[in-house]
Amino acid sequence: MVWRVRPDWRRPELLRGWPYPKAASGPISFTPDGSHVLLGFDDGDVIVRATNASATSRIESLHRAPITRSEVAPGGHWAFTEDAECEQRIWPL
Repeated sequence: MVWRVRPDWRRPELLRGWPYPKAASGPISFTPDGSHVLLGFDDGDVIVRATNASATSRIESLHRAPITRSEVAPGGHWAFTEDAECEQRIWPL
């Protein structure tokens, strides 16, 4: 399992102290070698996680609108993301 969300995540009083209070609602992309996954969120965050570990590798707050598209370059060194306002970013992995 790559991502797990508490079943009661919509209750704000229960979000304190929980490390992943939001659910991935945007696109999901894998690196070509399958070692990392990119998860897009409604708040514009992109989380990069290793597929063989439960810890988050890094969080990128690059957008102001929900992430609608994400892709990883064939070499696996660059990522492309686009949000609902059509803002596009290319960033190093």
